Amino acid sequence: MSLFTQLLILLIALTGVGFGILLAYIAPEEMAPGKKYLQWLRTGLGWALVLIAGYGWMKQENYFTVIAFLTIMLVVSTTLWKTGSLWLEAALMLTFAAAYLLLPELQLLFASLIFLYGLPTGTLIAERVGIVKYEEHLDKKSNLHHHET
Repeated sequence: MSLFTQLLILLIALTGVGFGILLAYIAPEEMAPGKKYLQWLRTGLGWALVLIAGYGWMKQENYFTVIAFLTIMLVVSTTLWKTGSLWLEAALMLTFAAAYLLLPELQLLFASLIFLYGLPTGTLIAERVGIVKYEEHLDKKSNLHHHET
């Protein structure tokens, strides 16, 4: 696969974040009841990516990379969980992108999981930065009911 094709696939995979933001915009009423599940989904997909990368490097007998990658991912994900920093979220996505480029035999699996990881991540980012506010949606909905009656 050429470098151009690899980068194009990676760019498409990273659009998952944008589609996640779009999902939050389309269905803001699902944000409050689904937030816990989106967080669990993001965490599960993130650790699936980490474990697959670890497996790929173990298969290459690149043990130092496995230890360094797992340590970095543990620190970044723990800090992200505590702070909710958008910079750490971007760093995590860039780390997954780097792993995608460094493990050519797992690129299609990685690209698919990066896209799927981006969906709940984008949705949670949209709520965190205020693109979508669940409370405003409830206010609009209740105002519509008051005007109808």
